[in-house]
Amino acid sequence: MPDFVKIDKEIIKDIHKDLNRQDIIKNLIAYTRKRDIKVIAEGIETKEELEKLIELRVDYVQGYYLNKPEAKPSQIRKDLVQEILDLNKKYKR
Repeated sequence: MPDFVKIDKEIIKDIHKDLNRQDIIKNLIAYTRKRDIKVIAEGIETKEELEKLIELRVDYVQGYYLNKPEAKPSQIRKDLVQEILDLNKKYKR
């Protein structure tokens, strides 16, 4: 049983515009919640993708919108941290 499931960036791309992709995520979240598995969405490149994924209740996010990959990870900008916190409040997480 895995601890984490990572959603490929090809499913994440333009998720805010694609109801079929949103259904994939909803079904995956329903499955993983029952099994205490955390979901990571990779490849987030826009604010709209981030918002939709938080609305869909993904546990963790990563992608160029948040930070570029580096050998030693750096801190996420404070404004993005606040954006994520605000979106979590908006969707009551």
